Amino acid sequence: MTASEPTRPEAADGEGASAVVPPNSAAAAESGGTSPAGAASASTSLSAVASAEPESAGADGAFSIGEVPAPGVNWDVDPIVVPLDVAPPNTSLSPAEATAGAPLTDPTVSASRDSLAADNHVDEAVAMVNPLSSEATAPSVPESSARGPGPLGQNSFRLPGPGSTNENLTLKNAKVGIECDYIISTDGLKELRITQPVSEMGLHFDRATSSLRGIPHLAGDFEWVITALRDQAPVNITVRLAVIPDPRTLWKDLPSDPGAPFRKLDQNQDSLNGEVYIVAASKRGRSHAHDGLFRDDDFAFTTFGPGGWHIVTVADGAGSAKYSREGSRIAVDHVVRNLPGAMTTKVNPRLDEMFAMHAADPQGCSHAIRTVLYEALVSVAFAAAKDVESSARQAGHEPGDYSTTLIMAAVAKTARGWFIASFSIGDGGAALLDLPAGTVTVMTTPDGGEFAGQTRFLRTSEFSDSSKSIERIHFAIRPSFTALALMTDGISDPMFPTEVTFADFGQWKEFWESNLTPAVNVSRDNPHVGEELLAWMDFWSDGNHDDRTLAVLLP
Repeated sequence: MTASEPTRPEAADGEGASAVVPPNSAAAAESGGTSPAGAASASTSLSAVASAEPESAGADGAFSIGEVPAPGVNWDVDPIVVPLDVAPPNTSLSPAEATAGAPLTDPTVSASRDSLAADNHVDEAVAMVNPLSSEATAPSVPESSARGPGPLGQNSFRLPGPGSTNENLTLKNAKVGIECDYIISTDGLKELRITQPVSEMGLHFDRATSSLRGIPHLAGDFEWVITALRDQAPVNITVRLAVIPDPRTLWKDLPSDPGAPFRKLDQNQDSLNGEVYIVAASKRGRSHAHDGLFRDDDFAFTTFGPGGWHIVTVADGAGSAKYSREGSRIAVDHVVRNLPGAMTTKVNPRLDEMFAMHAADPQGCSHAIRTVLYEALVSVAFAAAKDVESSARQAGHEPGDYSTTLIMAAVAKTARGWFIASFSIGDGGAALLDLPAGTVTVMTTPDGGEFAGQTRFLRTSEFSDSSKSIERIHFAIRPSFTALALMTDGISDPMFPTEVTFADFGQWKEFWESNLTPAVNVSRDNPHVGEELLAWMDFWSDGNHDDRTLAVLLP
């Protein structure tokens, strides 16, 4: 999450909700909205060919896989490559830098940039290689240096022609754990032998197809020599292959400083079994673990038994704010201490009326119900913002140092059905999933900053325009539902990359049935549900290594 930094407002005087601009008031009409502050290896004597037609040889004599004639020479069985220049990854670099092959200038940024952007060290004499795994992401190759790949597995490399006695052949980069396949055209050469074996790194040479294939399990720069004869004259071919490490293995898990202020556990989980079943977990992201930083996310929930309000809340401290981990803790703690009482005193007296309004006019009742909920949800959120800012000042810090998002929800079961209400500021999201009905109801408002990738934070200045605050309120009345889920952007970004996918029932059905619940048994009698949820949060998603927090309420 990238921080949008609005101008910090002066602290509001006093505690409580009295400073919230009531909807439809004169002050609200006059108040305005706020805006967020927002090199190639030398192999020029070689001719690389990738056949586009799998059924026949090209005019230059290169054959596709399955069509390359047997070389008719004596290869050593089961050759193995001995790495001549293999060094352990530079642990001073981030995983992104290590896989990129060149240091980045800003290691604090590079830790979350893990896409393979390696220097491929290829020129016009090097053909493409296609990893056979569907999950592979091959590094890019400059258009000037790549011969477009043919069908999967057809990666032909022609060895030197007449007049060459010492040549270089640089193969396209491979990646640890991803199957690769190279085909070498050997016409004109005899008695080819490899001077070192290759099976130790997971590769094997297939005589029938003149192909070098396998799944590399060693990372590094490998080099070996092929000897051959052309017209009885010796030829030496130096073959080079760079194998890129799997970035998952490069992330470090450094402990956070136990002596730092506002210390927080690197991970946390809890569950509650009553009229509703709540399970929540929060885990430090890889980017924070790699640098030994704290988890900035937090969560909290509480319940008041049958007929009472059940409260769930999550918060995501800004990664750019020094003590945002404390801001998120203060925010969720304030909500669970104050929202139940506010819902009981402000909403309960009109709950039957709201059910009746919804039954009579489900679409037309929205503003009237939101106005009732405003007195509880917005008042508590505003008070939480004041609590965060005043706590920062009392500790001698700037309020911006405690910046955090906030998502909160209140759920009650009545004789008429379930009533669910929510309010949020910032990214992440909440949604009400009903699998039997085939629906998902988004319970948060998309909340970006001034620029792409930014968000807004829980600050008193965000409440100066009541019309905008009331738009952040969501509610649903249902006879039943499958689950209410609240998540920070460490979960929502990789699972639901856009606002469209977050609102799509098909995406939620797949998430619930094919992703989450196969790994996490959310039944009430599972004593290990929290540990399973934390383990699930280790999922890999390229470029998504933020803290992850998910809270799920089931009826």
